[in-house]
Amino acid sequence: QFEGRLRQDSLQNGIKSKYSKQSIIKHMSSSVDFNALKFYDLSIYLNELMLRCGMMNDAFQKQARNVFADQSELSAVPVFREGPLKRLDRCRVKTETDYHEEAFPNSACLLDIIRCTVTFNSLNDMVAGIKWFEHYVQQ
Repeated sequence: QFEGRLRQDSLQNGIKSKYSKQSIIKHMSSSVDFNALKFYDLSIYLNELMLRCGMMNDAFQKQARNVFADQSELSAVPVFREGPLKRLDRCRVKTETDYHEEAFPNSACLLDIIRCTVTFNSLNDMVAGIKWFEHYVQQ
């Protein structure tokens, strides 16, 4: 069981920051006139995260569609819709507003870049579908 906030850099195959906050501060020239921490977080780490999400999106959507298509105990097959990747500008805003007090890099807190929607026929089907999804994820 995970304690605390789930982050990209805490996941087994997640993206680890190439630099620590302390390393950037220590090695940054005093003549540099921009926020190096913010630059690395929003222009390097976040872009690497977006690139990986773009590369994984098709496989994720296919797997998610298959997970919810195999639910014979439901009264009707749920409707699955792929969502677009969260736009880079929205990821930046979310990082700066929702995660500005989190550990560096702040954008590692973004977990909703790849998205989809599943619509169930009834509340009972939704509860059963969520339980099935939890069971699937824990396997």
